[in-house]
Amino acid sequence: MKKLICIVLAAALLFTLAACGESATAPVKVDLGKSDRYTQEDLQKAEKLVEDTIKGFTEATIDLKSLTYAGDEKSMAELEYVNSLDRGAFDEVAIFGSLFHTSKDAGGAWEADTDYTWDFYLARSTGGEWTMVTYGY
Repeated sequence: MKKLICIVLAAALLFTLAACGESATAPVKVDLGKSDRYTQEDLQKAEKLVEDTIKGFTEATIDLKSLTYAGDEKSMAELEYVNSLDRGAFDEVAIFGSLFHTSKDAGGAWEADTDYTWDFYLARSTGGEWTMVTYGY
């Protein structure tokens, strides 16, 4: 009987310790919406560039929660602004809104354990590759 109790307790302990490990993060909620200007493939490539940019942030682990394409009208309304940044001559813009959370050990310019809602501005010449122009705000 004691042997059975020891086995049950050992199993319970192992289960408890396994549960203490890092939990898997939920997948990013992506909303590409409907665009009359861009194909789904165009928007997926832009969305991937945003995700890669966020993965490159340092001094904090970023848990990206969601990305949302802002729509054709809002994006193209920023064309003049994007071209004023002297990052190139563009005729297409895609803006993505985001929600992400920083880790508890975040440092530098990051606030620890904080939600951020940033916009990411991408641009390209018709049909070319997307360029990350600016982000934040």
